[in-house]
Amino acid sequence: MAWGGTYSYRVLIGLDRLGAALLFNRNDITISTLCGLVQLADSARPERKSAFRLVLSFGLHPVQLWLLRQLSYALDKIQPNHCQLAIQGDRATAQSIIDMLKAYP
Repeated sequence: MAWGGTYSYRVLIGLDRLGAALLFNRNDITISTLCGLVQLADSARPERKSAFRLVLSFGLHPVQLWLLRQLSYALDKIQPNHCQLAIQGDRATAQSIIDMLKAYP
């Protein structure tokens, strides 16, 4: 089994979401995903306007945005494309939750 399916990995994801709830008032995604959304919003490409609007809708303080930018830089230095991989991971998590909930009418 890969580390991504282990108990310890899932506990760390839970702590990551707790950190996102405490620091950014978002308990539904990880800090790495928030960093990735800020990266997308900061890119100058026109197709990223939806990411920019999404980040603005979070109502983050400029200090919080600064922190997310710094964290995204550090995380991507440690693991290339970490924040984009986190977005993919949170999408997969959301899809598995949707699939589980579809079992109930």
